[in-house]
Amino acid sequence: VQTILFHRSDRAEDWAGRIDHVGDEIDCTHVFTTDLATEHTNRLELYMRAQLLIRLIHEHDISALHCFGAHGKVGLVVRYAAETTGIPYMLSFRGTDFTLETFADELAANRLAAEGAKICTFNNEEARRLGASLFAIRCPTFAIPNSFDWSEFSKLPVALPSRPHPILGMCANLWRVAGTDQLLTAFEQLYPEVQTLLLVGEFWK
Repeated sequence: VQTILFHRSDRAEDWAGRIDHVGDEIDCTHVFTTDLATEHTNRLELYMRAQLLIRLIHEHDISALHCFGAHGKVGLVVRYAAETTGIPYMLSFRGTDFTLETFADELAANRLAAEGAKICTFNNEEARRLGASLFAIRCPTFAIPNSFDWSEFSKLPVALPSRPHPILGMCANLWRVAGTDQLLTAFEQLYPEVQTLLLVGEFWK
């Protein structure tokens, strides 16, 4: 399994695109493309991403793709590369990739991406049902939750050890959609019972 991440670069030397491999514990490939837009859709940058992805498919003999997070036109880039090279791909709509992108300019691109996928997944059953209808998906669809239903787990036979100062924490992209504002409100209400707030993740304006 190889992870491929797309990045926008401000370096002039990345005009034609750049591929950077990182292979320590996780085999990860970073694809850098520059902002070449002459209009807001930035078609040239998207085309370059597709061409670099095609190159990776040939170089590493990739037999299938999984687009995890079909935000913007990433899903369409993946479909273009998959169709060009003749390999199947899977499309996963995660969180706001589906709920917010539906009302953006990317709706048509996401429909095209979903149209050619072999499998599409969504965060929950409601999103799966709505997405399958909205995108007229013909392939199998599945609901893959991004959280646990704790009612399915049995209680521990012993009590957990108490801490002198409980910690309230969150690991996510730190912005309102992820619930950061609710977390801060909860911390204010619980203080001083909870005196430690732990935030891990990238801050989004």
